[in-house]
Amino acid sequence: ENPVDERASSALRNASPEVQLQAMERGSLSDCKNPSAALMVRINGSAGHSSHNSGLNTRDMQGTPEEVWAKIMAKNRGGIPGLAGVPGGGLDAASSAAASQLAAAQLAAAAQQQQLAISLYYQQLAAQQ
Repeated sequence: ENPVDERASSALRNASPEVQLQAMERGSLSDCKNPSAALMVRINGSAGHSSHNSGLNTRDMQGTPEEVWAKIMAKNRGGIPGLAGVPGGGLDAASSAAASQLAAAQLAAAAQQQQLAISLYYQQLAAQQ
């Protein structure tokens, strides 16, 4: 059973593989009031048709914490008048390094929390059996 109409299905089939992947990575449409409209927004947003397309995608989140932070800063500089082309987005070297360290620590904490959640989930599954 397909919850989207033919127009949305066709738009997804005709989109580039990258746009298809980005639209699918945003999750299920089952909880949407209008799945067809939600899918069209995902397709148009992924294809760069949105008026402000400075959000991060999965490719931006790949690499070391420092590389990810550099990509985030580059996107932010591009969207903030007066900061485009400014190394570090107007931050001095010490502030930029501190921000990179903070980003790395936050990523490590998030990974640790995810591992803990997975462990707890499997413990609960084992207890139910």
